[in-house]
Amino acid sequence: MPWEGGSYRDLSGKGVKTWRSLRCADGKGVLVDPTVLIDWFDDFLGPNPYSVFSNYHIGDPVVVGGQEYPTGEHAFQAGKAATESGRRKIAQAATPDDAKLLGRRVRMREDWDDVRVAWMRKVVSAKFARGREEAEVLLATGNAKLVEGTLWHDDYW
Repeated sequence: MPWEGGSYRDLSGKGVKTWRSLRCADGKGVLVDPTVLIDWFDDFLGPNPYSVFSNYHIGDPVVVGGQEYPTGEHAFQAGKAATESGRRKIAQAATPDDAKLLGRRVRMREDWDDVRVAWMRKVVSAKFARGREEAEVLLATGNAKLVEGTLWHDDYW
């Protein structure tokens, strides 16, 4: 079999399903169900059919809680801020990387660990709302199992 190392696991005990999957030796797929081979995606940049799945994707602004954000990453990071001025500063960050950096430095709301999953759901729901480009790409995947090949060891999301 042309598969190399790794395994997959369900972290649903935390209420979130994240999958680690076997990477095909040719780099073109993953094995989640031995009978189904789907595209492996771990590169969200550049011309690539899955770049819209990244919170770094720059498309139409994402509106969450009445505030407009350039990307899902901006919106997610802004959710950490304890103050409106902190959220605005993150919303105005030049790039998703800058928003992420500001999100690490902002005075964080005290209940962040309790609300972060709900906040991410709001961000993702806004990003994939009907009529948006991201929604069309997602719907076009049909019943395929989508697996993010995170190489940066983000096992939570």
